[in-house]
Amino acid sequence: MAINNSIIFGGVNSADFGIYISGEGVFNAPERDVEMIEIPGRNGALALDKGRFKNISVTYPAFNYEPNDYDTFAERLADFRNAICAQRGYQRLEDTFHPDEYRMAAYVGGLEIKPVKYNTASEFNITFDCKPQRWLKSGENAITVASGDVVTNPTLFESSPMLEVSGNGDIVMNGQEISITGRPLGEILLSNASFMRTATLNVSNLEEGDSIYPKLSTTIGSIDSTFAEIRFNTASTSMSFHLYETSGDVTVKFKSPYGTGVRAYMMFTNLGFVYGTPSTVSGQARLDERRIGTSYRFTLTAEYDGNDTITLTCTYTGGTSGITTNIHSYRIAPFYGNSTKVILPEPVYIDLDIGEAYGESSGQIVSLNDSVELPSDLPKLSSGANTITYSGDITDLKIVPRWWKV
Repeated sequence: MAINNSIIFGGVNSADFGIYISGEGVFNAPERDVEMIEIPGRNGALALDKGRFKNISVTYPAFNYEPNDYDTFAERLADFRNAICAQRGYQRLEDTFHPDEYRMAAYVGGLEIKPVKYNTASEFNITFDCKPQRWLKSGENAITVASGDVVTNPTLFESSPMLEVSGNGDIVMNGQEISITGRPLGEILLSNASFMRTATLNVSNLEEGDSIYPKLSTTIGSIDSTFAEIRFNTASTSMSFHLYETSGDVTVKFKSPYGTGVRAYMMFTNLGFVYGTPSTVSGQARLDERRIGTSYRFTLTAEYDGNDTITLTCTYTGGTSGITTNIHSYRIAPFYGNSTKVILPEPVYIDLDIGEAYGESSGQIVSLNDSVELPSDLPKLSSGANTITYSGDITDLKIVPRWWKV
């Protein structure tokens, strides 16, 4: 019965070498790291729990048997000895006594082999220095999380998950916030701009010939994919128009103050610029507003100086004497450059066990620690229910929970 039990360490399966184990040393628990402090004048000792478990030594009594075949016995034993001793550092350790779990273990000892039965069988111990956790294989499965979802930890221990995130924004896990602050190659954010606004791009990662173009992903009120909203007031009401993306172009549509109908629009074809090349694009529209008996002609111009400045100007003619001059641009969404120097590749991986963020760019793993802000106390998935929310431009969140027990 016991002869079918084996271990797999760093991909080395003992059964492949005719070596099997018993389970005498696999059911123990690790020691908590607790310091007992004697305090004069106080009965007993103070237990200072350091909030962790110590490594545990796990020993597998092992044996092999090749009846009447010394050569095979010696060869397979030598192959196993070399294979297991070649493993360095922590490796994944599994055994058939716990098929739903694994440990992270280091093999640091030698092998003291005791041959028996005329050198056709042997007995020996295989001892590992193991991290205290018994990791659940179910915790290796990624969970796709929508904002507001509840993730339930089935164990009694807090886990430090791996996150896979697409997009920028904030993630809140058990009240602790993770902020992904990576930005595109340039960005314009405007507020309370009247008629003309000049903004500076971050061009530190652009090269001659790279494109600069708007990322139309902001939401203003009930308007989705809004690039900009510019409002103006008349004597009786206010009106606004929005820029939004249509088939790769950018359109400005006027929104009627009396309903959701569109009264006029202007089209920008390829609203974008080439780094190093000054250029100007503009669009015009006429709005006939019958409710107030007047009409307006608007021109919206975007001028790029070839370096780091884009100037947006809105002019109009027509209207009534009651029209005011407070045209407000509430937000201009980010401008991106298409250089291969990607600041924030997607997805972003965040390891909450060690507090590291990284991604892949041009086939290379790159650190993204400068783009991910983590609290000093790294968030964990507590035992039981965990509510997870996120905001901003995050489009996808997956969590590898890494459940464990002792």
